[in-house]
Amino acid sequence: MRLYLCGGGCGEQIRSAFIDFAENIDKTKPILYIPLAMNNSKYDGCYKWFKEELKTVDLSNFEMVQSSYELSKKDLSQYSAIFIGGGNTYKLLGELKEYKNFEKFKNYDGVIFGGSAGAIIFGKNIDSCKLEDSNDIGLKDTSGFNYLNNYSILCHLDEKHFEKNKDYLKEYAKNNKVIYLPEEDVILITGDNVGLFGKKEFVIFKDGNYEYHNFIDFNEII
Repeated sequence: MRLYLCGGGCGEQIRSAFIDFAENIDKTKPILYIPLAMNNSKYDGCYKWFKEELKTVDLSNFEMVQSSYELSKKDLSQYSAIFIGGGNTYKLLGELKEYKNFEKFKNYDGVIFGGSAGAIIFGKNIDSCKLEDSNDIGLKDTSGFNYLNNYSILCHLDEKHFEKNKDYLKEYAKNNKVIYLPEEDVILITGDNVGLFGKKEFVIFKDGNYEYHNFIDFNEII
């Protein structure tokens, strides 16, 4: 699997990562876009947004699903890549855990780009976003795919969001470890290798405390 985990940015914020994504897919096949983290009423807007986003890297061929049932009927091998958008992480994970979609993704060996909620689900547990996203659906199993060395993930790091989440994450990190990404950073996982696009500082919460880190020492930490 080639997995991109984006801190929530788009357009010029993540251009280098998105170019790399476009260069590593089979352009003869469509991309499958999954906006299930969003409220259903916003799907039309999601479609328009993604269409414009793809134009920045000269791509246009994609399909969009609008329900977990529809997703369950898709043969993922027929797509060049899967793009999972942002929104409410609990809604997204709940949708994926219906109709055995979660298991389908665990067996998928292609290219995935996850932004914000679409990235958080690939961490160990999505309760890292408890103060950002409301669990309106009452999701009980909040375990994610755990593709990042037992790290949970939180996105949209800036001063305002950091102050909102800091105390909760310090407590949460007594038994968990969390990487808190700014919008401009994108983690790339290929097999056992982990790299980073972007040069903004990120924060690691671990053992009840936190530290800021520079992109230079990313590979030594993760």
